[in-house]
Amino acid sequence: MEPLRRFPKETSPLAVIKRTLAENLRNVEYAPKAGARLVMYLSDEIKDYVKALEFDRYKIVCYVVLGEKKDQDATVTLKQLRAWTEPSAARFLVLHGTAFKSSGNRSHRVE
Repeated sequence: MEPLRRFPKETSPLAVIKRTLAENLRNVEYAPKAGARLVMYLSDEIKDYVKALEFDRYKIVCYVVLGEKKDQDATVTLKQLRAWTEPSAARFLVLHGTAFKSSGNRSHRVE
C-alpha cells in the first residue's frame, strides 16, 4: 500500500530525526536510567512534529534506541534498522563517544 501523499524533503521524518537528535544529544554520555527517559522524550518529540504535518489516515511509529557502544548492543540495533526496508520509513544512526543512538520512523496508512 503506497502512501497517497509523500513528505516534503524539508519536513521529512528523516530531517526531523536528524534535527531532534542534534539538538538533544550534544555532549550526552550513556547512562541507562537517564537514557530510558531520554528515548521516550525523543520519540514523543519526533512523533509530535510529524503528526503536526497533518497527513490524513496515517499512524506514525517512532522507534528510538540509546545504548552503550559495547559488545553486541549496537550490532543488534543496526540489524533491526536495516531490516526496516519500507520506502515510507526513515532511519538514522549516530555513533558518539561511548554511546550509539538510532531512530526510525515510519507511517502506516490506516484503512
